[in-house]
Amino acid sequence: LTALPFSSEQPSLRARKPIYMSSARTSPARWRTPPRDRPRARRPLSRGGSFFTRILAILGACWVVVGSLVGAVIPGGWLTMAGVMLVMTGLPLAAFIRKQRRREYPGALVRLLVYRRFWYAQLLVLFVGFAGIAGVIVGAPFGASGAVGRWMVGVAAALYGTGMVAGWVGSRWLHVRQLTATFPNLPAALEGLRIVQLSDLHIGPQTSRRFLNRVRSHVTAASADMIVVTGDLVDDHAPDSAHYAAALGMIAAPLGVYVVPGNHDVYANWPAVRAELDRLPVTILVNESRLVRRGDARFA
Repeated sequence: LTALPFSSEQPSLRARKPIYMSSARTSPARWRTPPRDRPRARRPLSRGGSFFTRILAILGACWVVVGSLVGAVIPGGWLTMAGVMLVMTGLPLAAFIRKQRRREYPGALVRLLVYRRFWYAQLLVLFVGFAGIAGVIVGAPFGASGAVGRWMVGVAAALYGTGMVAGWVGSRWLHVRQLTATFPNLPAALEGLRIVQLSDLHIGPQTSRRFLNRVRSHVTAASADMIVVTGDLVDDHAPDSAHYAAALGMIAAPLGVYVVPGNHDVYANWPAVRAELDRLPVTILVNESRLVRRGDARFA
């Protein structure tokens, strides 16, 4: 098993040494001192902040497009659109920024009922905004920019809603797939080896105990020789790893249980996630591999 390319090591810093300069044209030898590093002017926003600002600018432009197209045909016009924008973007964004400044993380209900709806709503605005722009461009030669733009906004919103429903149903569907791998030179000791792979559980406030119990039941019924968990145990919050530990922490196999972090585990705060996993009977692989023996055969 080979882990994802993630490392917590920091690059080493080398001390700058003075350079000895000599010249045949000048008699005395001189030391040239490296120029002092000028203190960098602090930018008002970090790189992440600049990216966030650009996203907000694009989002605002999409709101303007959608408001211009839809506001003309709905009761209340721009006043109604302003209210919708405040509910879908303004208030949740203000709550999010406030929590970030206080370095607080919201509870499960806020994450489920406010934050998730906020992110999905912004994706909707971006999707229908670009669709509206495309409709305006397509309809311009025919003098029907507004009509085609509104039609495109409606179609995009319907497609997005359908995708959201399908995604919600799919997130509650446990997909179990059985695969038989055949190797011509497989050692006899590895014949019939059974491996269970768990991937992308994304445990969060949307994950029910019933779902995790079904996962555990399927893993137990498989009677695996080895279990590998290949990333994204949690969705976005490190303490949710405790729910993984409670539901699946005690699953076992004769050749061991191996865990590899995914990108969600990393940006959810991998050190905290790992601290929880270290308490479990698992082998964690980060830029590592292990030789596994079965009888007189071994594999990595």
